[in-house]
Amino acid sequence: MRSLRVLHIIDHLGTGGAQQIIDDIVRHSPDGAYDYTVLYFFDRHRYRAELEARGVRVMCFCFGAYTYSRILFYIFHPYSYLRLIRFLRSEHFDIFHLHLFYAFIVTLIGVRLQKLWGRSLSARILYTMHAMKNQVPRFFIFLRILGRIPDVIVGDLPAMVEEMRAVHVPARRFLVIHTSTDFSDFPVTHPQELRRELGLSADARILVSVGRLHKQKGYHYFLAAMPKVLEQFPRAVALMVGDGEEMSVLRHLTRRLRLGASVRFLGFRADTARFYDAADVLVHPATEEALAIVVLDAMARGRAVIACGAGAIASVVRDGETGYLVERKNSEALADAIINCLENKFVCDQMGERAKRIVEECYRLDRFVAEYYALYRELVSQK
Repeated sequence: MRSLRVLHIIDHLGTGGAQQIIDDIVRHSPDGAYDYTVLYFFDRHRYRAELEARGVRVMCFCFGAYTYSRILFYIFHPYSYLRLIRFLRSEHFDIFHLHLFYAFIVTLIGVRLQKLWGRSLSARILYTMHAMKNQVPRFFIFLRILGRIPDVIVGDLPAMVEEMRAVHVPARRFLVIHTSTDFSDFPVTHPQELRRELGLSADARILVSVGRLHKQKGYHYFLAAMPKVLEQFPRAVALMVGDGEEMSVLRHLTRRLRLGASVRFLGFRADTARFYDAADVLVHPATEEALAIVVLDAMARGRAVIACGAGAIASVVRDGETGYLVERKNSEALADAIINCLENKFVCDQMGERAKRIVEECYRLDRFVAEYYALYRELVSQK
């Protein structure tokens, strides 16, 4: 039996949950069952080398920086459609798997144009939705206009599918495939090694945040909470793992608040498991969020999570059971939750253990990828 040809189409290959999902699907594929190609459009390339090392053909149309103005420009520019249609017609893919917003819009408009010209593409189409409406409200206009074209729209969580139904997205079919993690399978690391590497004392209390430094991630609220935390725990330190466009803004805020060495900006790190293992708690202050994979990763390592009740986070982080949910954009409440965790280490550790069990029961990566493989085969069998 020949390999199924799957084309993943995504806005960019920078750091993000959608890119991690593609890598997970590729990494765990049965040998010879699938032949993957990844097509992306904008200049973020973080996952490219990893995918190519796994034998994936990766192509970039290189439309420049991933900015809102460029996305709008190429949505309304004929060149983007002509180039995409020419590529899709030159290949014979079985599946188009779409991710993020620009890829969704231009691919489906391109498919519709092909049909109007009497040259329908034979590939089956599925789209994975990675965001809640409050993150991308304008995109939902396109989702309602084009939502009938894909064979299936997948939501990372039930809350996403419920929201799409509530705003009358006209999908042929909705399906929930839970975003998952395999971080529980990584070897246990030794926290004291990380402490030595970073020059942290044995009694330092470690707060970890992992993610792209973007305004929606709410890191400035975390920094604003730190002075109150330091009053109670002078040796507390916030480790900010990740990079992004807000780096200079956050560094400036750190200086203005006189936080000094109590906040460390560490940039992108591939060894995030070490930070989860060394952390007293993960702090994820995003104000607009679907389900951050870093939250699942930290829970899989047995860490309690402090997060804002934004998007679908509340369906995973159970307040008082696996961590604490606080009001969005409320630095005072965030500081109180952090202090509560640091003052009650036994309770915090218990929440971390419950978090680990929930991930193992509900968010296992082997189940996640198996559901996608089954969906691929089902769609191709309907051709």
